[in-house]
Amino acid sequence: MNSYQNKNEYEILDTSRNNSNMSTRNPRYPLANDPQASMQNTSYKEWLNMCDSNTQFVGDISTYSSPEAALSARDAVFTGINVAGSILSYFGVPFASFSFGLIGKLLGILWPGPDPFAALIVLVEELIKREIDTLVRRGALDALGGLQEILDEYRTKLNTWRDSKTDDNLKPLLAQHKIVENFFTFNMVRFRSPEYEILLLPVYAQAANMHLILLRDYDVFGAEWGVGPDQIRVNYKKLKDKIREYKDHCVTVYNQGLNLFNRSTAQDWVSFNRFRTDMTLTVLDIATLFPNYDPRIYPSAVKTELTREIYTDPVGNTARGLPWYNPNNTTFATMENNARRRPSFTTWLNRVRIFTGHLGNFSAARNVWGGHELFERQNNGSEIMHRFGNTDTSNVPVRDWNFTNQNRTVFSILSNAHVLSVGTQPFRESQYGVSRVDMHTALDGNIFGGQLIYEVPNVLPPQAIVSELPGENQERPDARNHSHILSYISNFNAQRVSGFSGYVSLLTYGWTHTSMDRNNRLERDRITQIDAVKGWGGVTGSVIPGPTGGNLVTIPPSSFNVFLRVQPPQVQTDYRIRLRFACVWPGTHSMWVNHGGISHPVQLLCNNTSGRPSNNLLESDFGYVVVPGTFSPSIDPEIRFSAISGTPVLDQIEFIP
Repeated sequence: MNSYQNKNEYEILDTSRNNSNMSTRNPRYPLANDPQASMQNTSYKEWLNMCDSNTQFVGDISTYSSPEAALSARDAVFTGINVAGSILSYFGVPFASFSFGLIGKLLGILWPGPDPFAALIVLVEELIKREIDTLVRRGALDALGGLQEILDEYRTKLNTWRDSKTDDNLKPLLAQHKIVENFFTFNMVRFRSPEYEILLLPVYAQAANMHLILLRDYDVFGAEWGVGPDQIRVNYKKLKDKIREYKDHCVTVYNQGLNLFNRSTAQDWVSFNRFRTDMTLTVLDIATLFPNYDPRIYPSAVKTELTREIYTDPVGNTARGLPWYNPNNTTFATMENNARRRPSFTTWLNRVRIFTGHLGNFSAARNVWGGHELFERQNNGSEIMHRFGNTDTSNVPVRDWNFTNQNRTVFSILSNAHVLSVGTQPFRESQYGVSRVDMHTALDGNIFGGQLIYEVPNVLPPQAIVSELPGENQERPDARNHSHILSYISNFNAQRVSGFSGYVSLLTYGWTHTSMDRNNRLERDRITQIDAVKGWGGVTGSVIPGPTGGNLVTIPPSSFNVFLRVQPPQVQTDYRIRLRFACVWPGTHSMWVNHGGISHPVQLLCNNTSGRPSNNLLESDFGYVVVPGTFSPSIDPEIRFSAISGTPVLDQIEFIP
């Protein structure tokens, strides 16, 4: 048995004190000496100054034009996360109170100093390596500066009218609503300027979101405001048109941005994936919620969630002039096929078993994470296992992590990456691996913090790489305030280009949003939206990519059912079931929906679809249909879907009390 067989993996549950002196070995990480120290008290800029040049933050900092640009990118991602989280929260409040709180929240997020809109533009400039025209930038930012004042005035007048619904308060409110509406009418074009639509897309998504709030207010409050039914009808049509227009623009331009990237080398993949991740956080997470602004489809509060999975940069050494993604290493296709999971039903981390590998010969301690087995819980409660890298049990030590104890979730990871340069041609023969992974965890419903640490001896100089996403309301996540949790770990030995003898072992971390409910819990006083990917069953290929980062589910023939199980509320409540479906293929598709022991036939009409790929679908390619009967989850919480004809595709299952 190796002398370090039982000494290099730690599980720190009580973080009020250090349970291992080895946790102080990396002073570059501000929490290493005191894992309970509040991340909230360390700003991202302060932390950047505490770290040396080998530490990565928003990816490899050397790939940004300046440290300031890297900070702007981080700020922009934080803004996107904060806005999406706020929208999700306010959709769940009483229906008529929605805009009163959300407008004020967005004003606080989008117009502090420095300017978050400017950071959103810098983010895309860095992602696609192109600068926006100075006049276009200034025109957009000046317009948004003017929006702050008039939107804040509208919020004030709306609150005044809510507190005292008199004619004296109504008249200035209607006048201010008109002022803000005119702003959007004349200025949205600034945020989709030809040739700069991709660079302006995060700004466009923010402006579009605020315009939809305004249009929704008119439909919700119009009758109380004394607006005639004809005018309310005209406004509602405009609202529906703008929901489609704004969401479609976000999806279309996002895909245009993806098409800008070369898809040849590993470095191409890093840039491509970073664009995919950051634009999901600043654009798609917001655009996917636009349909919920329709108050006639959603006439009450809505519990909704984000189920897409995003990936931070791969963990591999980029220092010493020998980045793992150098052109002689792996290809774009290898990265895309191995670093991230293929579309699938949602799962939850249960356990990880880690196997140790080695760089070079065994004459020196150069141990690394060599492979692992990943155990996940499916939505039906069963467990599946994925194997990555080298899982030869003769390579010791072998470590086991259990994420089910105390409902453990991971919100931040510090990894130590190494490179061994061998031979006379280092780009041909260098070897890469990770010797230490320090996972910061939340326990028992985010009440306590903790750590899981894997570490094996390695004498090579380490490069510290932090993998995390900002919290909901603070730049650095902590146990009480984080927006994403670890959902996936991939590890593969990237194959060298033919003729090269090096070795590249990479870790990549996948993350899901904290809004995703593990139990599919229904609310008794709100509409509950559950994405179809939170079910199980089907056949290989049943899950396909959707247009806003999440996935859709195709319903196979009756011999291969798709199931969904929900958790009923404590008070017995009956529901209508409504399906939001996607038209991927033209025609009429029919299916059985079985609940309560009765199978109900449902038809999905897709006669006008254009046959677009599933990841390019527009809002007009989606529809709604109500399932016959009443669903009583306290009697039978399971629903079964099977196709009768065609190929039905489901986006969401909605439960209306």
